[in-house]
Amino acid sequence: MIITDLQAEDFRKYENLHLENLPESGLIAVNGNNEAGKSSIGDALCFALFGRTDKLSGEQIGKLVRWGQQAVKITLSFSHKDKQYRLTRMADTSGTQTASLWSIEEGRTLADSSDAVTIAIKKILGYGYPAFIRTFYWGQKVNEDGQADAESLQAMAGIKTYIKLNNELRQEQEADATNLTDLEQQSATINAKLDTLAIDQDYLPALVDLRETLATQHQGNLKLTHDINDVRESYTQQHGLFHRFKRRSQLTGWITALGIIFLLLAILSWALLTFMPELLDSIRPVTENEQNTWGRTLLWGGVIVAILTSLLMIYDWHLGRNCLDPLRNKSLALASTLQDGADQLNRDLTGLLDADAAKHLKHELLDANVNDLKPWQSDPDHLRDLSEQVRDFRAAPLDTIAAADGVSMALENQGEWLSGSFDAVDRKATAEQQRVDQYMALNTEMSHYQSALEQQQHHIQLKAKGITLLQRASRHAIKSFNRIVHSRCSSLLSEFTQSGYNKLEIDNNFMPRVLSEAKGDYLDFEEISAGTQRQIALAMRMSLAGTLAASTDTDGQFIFLDEPFAFFDPERTTATINSLTSATSGNLSQIWVTVQDIPPDLNAAFTIHCQQETPVLHVGGLGL
Repeated sequence: MIITDLQAEDFRKYENLHLENLPESGLIAVNGNNEAGKSSIGDALCFALFGRTDKLSGEQIGKLVRWGQQAVKITLSFSHKDKQYRLTRMADTSGTQTASLWSIEEGRTLADSSDAVTIAIKKILGYGYPAFIRTFYWGQKVNEDGQADAESLQAMAGIKTYIKLNNELRQEQEADATNLTDLEQQSATINAKLDTLAIDQDYLPALVDLRETLATQHQGNLKLTHDINDVRESYTQQHGLFHRFKRRSQLTGWITALGIIFLLLAILSWALLTFMPELLDSIRPVTENEQNTWGRTLLWGGVIVAILTSLLMIYDWHLGRNCLDPLRNKSLALASTLQDGADQLNRDLTGLLDADAAKHLKHELLDANVNDLKPWQSDPDHLRDLSEQVRDFRAAPLDTIAAADGVSMALENQGEWLSGSFDAVDRKATAEQQRVDQYMALNTEMSHYQSALEQQQHHIQLKAKGITLLQRASRHAIKSFNRIVHSRCSSLLSEFTQSGYNKLEIDNNFMPRVLSEAKGDYLDFEEISAGTQRQIALAMRMSLAGTLAASTDTDGQFIFLDEPFAFFDPERTTATINSLTSATSGNLSQIWVTVQDIPPDLNAAFTIHCQQETPVLHVGGLGL
């Protein structure tokens, strides 16, 4: 692409800028003091083509508008592969852009929006803004830092991004390694705490089971004690009621028996009187009337006796069913309760608890407390006989009360022992539960750290893999770059450095090195002077620009170099400019160079003089 005409309105310092009839080949020199507007010409070319500059993009583009004005307009005419184009781009102070691209041969608009123009330019030229800014445009910011030349070469080689990513990954890897060490230390601390706790997984369940067994046994002891006290309180009253009802039943039974005998005698007499009167006549003669009277009397008497006997039998049944039987049932319950209490007291520890609980309690927890559990000192035969007597209320109330008091007191003592044992086991279970909870919390924390360790190790592995891939990609880019350098840069490098250096390469550590013929060895870029670094960087830029132009089948291409000689001495500047002039015979046929002072022997095809405080610049065919 060759620039043939440039018009700018209200662009930076320029109210009107017009460069016309520009030569298609040769050196175009732009000179002037600082703040004269030299760099603005390069910004105008960059903005016209891509809608941005090397320093401004997006909404910042509004800063290109001349102070006090509302919008900037640039019209750029250029030729590419024997075709003529005219590009117009406008932007207001807010950064909003409009653009259009016109094909002069075809007489039609190729694109009529900013985005469409950007796409069309890339399609026509074969490259976009990133390639342009790395090859065909040498901005002032390259020259602002004397240490930027190595980075510039790395950027030209296409490995600057690799270097940045590689450094970031290594920094992250170091941070990950530090985090990994911290996590490992924290995990080791937690692991030591877990080892110190030494939790037995079977210990707490055994304690819980023992506590529940003791609680159940204690509740049974309390209930049995309460029942024994009820025996003591109710036996005397029930004993009296039972014997009173029993005497009534016996009396009723005797009377009923007499009534039955009388009834049988009455029936027998009536039968003899009625059916065998001759037997009575042998004893004493009776009249018929007397016979009838005695018969009726005996009949009615038998009926009355039968009724009374029936009533007495019903009453006796009532006494047995509703009075004696309930009391007998209570007596059985009383006797059973008393015997249960005695049995409870005469059990040893294994009988009182189950075998495992008794063993656990005796051998592991409460040896001293276990020794306090002593068998009840009583006569089991006497208590068994007493229980049998209680069943039918034959036992004397005083004997029963005394026995119940003894059993009750012994049960209360046993209950106190059970309660004390329960409290001791509960304390141990609570303490063990706290230890288990602490262990679980530490275990959960340990799991968290283990997960974090695995993630951290995974991150380190991923970053190591990323570094490996970046190194492979960068080595490929370095190899391609060095191949281009060896094929295209040697002659320019020799010319720009007055044959001081003619070979340049970037090693696998991403650092540029140059071969010094005088020293017979490669030198690191930092070992040579700043001016020589700039000459080498400029030679590399020209080589890459020529390579890109050749790869896009472009016979004529412009390149804009904004003050490339900022750190050159006059002799080095003259030599480099002469080399640039000879370089215009290749693909880079139009070379723009901004300088503050034009050397006397400069043979420029076109010269543009920029002046401070001059908002209008119009330069035509002869370079006025």
